Amino acid sequence: LSTVHIESDNANNTLIAIGGDNVYLTFTPEEPLLLDSIVVTIAGLATTLTESNGSYTATLTLTGSEPDGILEFTIDFKDRAGNPGIQVTATTDESYVNHDIYPPEIEIISITSNNSDSTWAKVGDSVFVTFTASETLDNISITIAGVSSSYNELSVAKYQGYHVMDDSNDEGDIPFLITYTDLGGAIGPDADTTTNNTNVQFDKTVPEFSLTRMATNNVYGDSLAGIGSVDTLSFTISENQRDLNVELAGSQKTPEQEELNFITTHTFSESD
Repeated sequence: LSTVHIESDNANNTLIAIGGDNVYLTFTPEEPLLLDSIVVTIAGLATTLTESNGSYTATLTLTGSEPDGILEFTIDFKDRAGNPGIQVTATTDESYVNHDIYPPEIEIISITSNNSDSTWAKVGDSVFVTFTASETLDNISITIAGVSSSYNELSVAKYQGYHVMDDSNDEGDIPFLITYTDLGGAIGPDADTTTNNTNVQFDKTVPEFSLTRMATNNVYGDSLAGIGSVDTLSFTISENQRDLNVELAGSQKTPEQEELNFITTHTFSESD
């Protein structure tokens, strides 16, 4: 045979086939053949043979139950004189079809942000969903915080989606959803949960101070202070906070806290 070529009609990749795809094995002999002598198998199964202008095409529709991996084939034939040809089991152009029977799966997923606390995000922070699959993926669609998001391929079968948070996003635990197929078009299960229990909370509410009061224990008035006077600062914050920095009378203070209420004091001395 002068040419032997194999391919599938898979919509994504003709080098791959899944259940329902057709596999076509096309070959051209160097001399006319006895049509009744031609026997072609693909994956050990009989095929349907057609002829056009001296070339032959054997077709097999996969059910998905055929063996996984590169599909093997055989071509047996005789010339018009009845001489048997050498059985052909390889293409002349290195073409092949890989039968993919396993759907893809995302095996590792995590979510984080570029906030100083990676479990929180504020307006303007970027949120990243990183995931690793069982094989190279195709047709990836990812939403973060309900918004269609871009993604990068970090390495083979490893990807990272990202989204910059803004005022239109809802506060709270940031959701995500990943849909995808493999290179052959087989659909994998949707992914919307991390595998390492990570999560990111979105907070777009600016904290507010209230009930702020400063007074001294000076006997002549709580707005006056002398050496030995104690100045007391109390205030309430609208929500839990971190990195609270309090300065009173030029001195850094660590206030006492009860729920969202804070209080700190300063005793005046000659150095003030």
